[in-house]
Amino acid sequence: MPGECFVAIPQGQDDAEASELTNQALQELLLGDQEQAFRLLTQAIDLAPDSLLPHAALLATGLLSDATAQQEHVDHIRHLITLNPMLTPAEETAMAWLLDLARGEHNEALKKIQAHTQRYRNDVYTRCWEILLLHYAGPGYDLLGNASPDQQQAEQQAATLFSQKPDNGLSCFVRALVEEGRPTVTAEACEAAKRAAGFLPHHPIAQQLCAHMLYRAGHYENVGHYLQLAQQCLDQREQAREGESSRSLSAERSIQLRLYEATLYSTLRMEKKALALRRSLNAIPLLTGENAARADQILLRWEAHTLPLRILFLPGVKLTSSWIKAASRAATVPDNCTISPNEQHALHSVRDCLEASLNAILFAKSKQYSKAQQHLQRAESFAKQLQEQAPAAASSHPSLKRYLTRQLEACTIAINLAKKAIHPEQADTWNAAIRDATRPPSVMLPPVIPPVCADSKPS
Repeated sequence: MPGECFVAIPQGQDDAEASELTNQALQELLLGDQEQAFRLLTQAIDLAPDSLLPHAALLATGLLSDATAQQEHVDHIRHLITLNPMLTPAEETAMAWLLDLARGEHNEALKKIQAHTQRYRNDVYTRCWEILLLHYAGPGYDLLGNASPDQQQAEQQAATLFSQKPDNGLSCFVRALVEEGRPTVTAEACEAAKRAAGFLPHHPIAQQLCAHMLYRAGHYENVGHYLQLAQQCLDQREQAREGESSRSLSAERSIQLRLYEATLYSTLRMEKKALALRRSLNAIPLLTGENAARADQILLRWEAHTLPLRILFLPGVKLTSSWIKAASRAATVPDNCTISPNEQHALHSVRDCLEASLNAILFAKSKQYSKAQQHLQRAESFAKQLQEQAPAAASSHPSLKRYLTRQLEACTIAINLAKKAIHPEQADTWNAAIRDATRPPSVMLPPVIPPVCADSKPS
């Protein structure tokens, strides 16, 4: 598979192929495909076992099997350092901040990177890392949509770098990425995302980012195209990895893409496509046992299972009791799923809150306001239970915290949509509450309650 590499760190090792593989891996690390970076670095180490940079980068992927393997790798790096290897200045600097990243010392890594970029302004790769570390350093935006100081700096630096290096795929990528959670994305960020996708045509995350930014901007007509390109890129990478041990990261991204595509087609009322994707998502087996610890797997599996309920909140959907019941069954934890009671209670509270809110809307539309109010009270009760259960549920798997945060948001929006249906004369109040509860979707996931674009059709 051809690769488009925008990284060219000069290295002291004599093996040109190992140097090229290391540079490609460093690009993958920046773009967010740790699994591909790990694969390339392993190949580089096989060719040049005494080279320090690929060893440091391998540690920074975070994919070494356990603490013992990580410590063994650290000990090996220390041994290689005692051999006084020949390192170029750029290589020595990169190794230092990569080891900081591997230790989780992001502030130390940022200091080293900033000292380097002040001297070497043409080092686009390291400047991109500076921007990303600033982007992820803080909360990004507050509830009023104000950017934190680090986020402001990241956006300013990304805009400057993009203006200076518009033909570099990495500068285009970070220019778009820093706005992934911005309340309103800019036209420049969308243009940068499209350029990144063009410069990195074989990279799934570049294609997915482009789809995400276009969706955020309301340019729905090309979102499906880029989601499909992202899936094709993933499939190509999986074919190249055939026979190798898998860490499931690419499988999770594939689920994320299908979740996004299903949300897109539901948003655009393309029901046949949406139904096919929802069925494929609901057929995904729920995780059990050790596999449940994989980051984001719980989030994605359960977002898939609650999608049929969430899309019923789209304006214009002709709600029926049977539709609500069917969607609720899709979000029910099966008896053979070995997850903890805390997790199961939290997940069922999400389902029950969404179901009760939909029933409240259904009865309000038929002017049965007493029944609607009863279902609204049930929805509020389930949301309160979820808030109480969330800390215990999230303690079992870190990724559950992010999932439950998104689902608390979905429940809050659902309840306010139900209030709006029951009390339309107070629509402005409920609309304001919905806006307050809605955070811009980040990490390239679709919004928890999809928007509507009745006139747009994807290509």
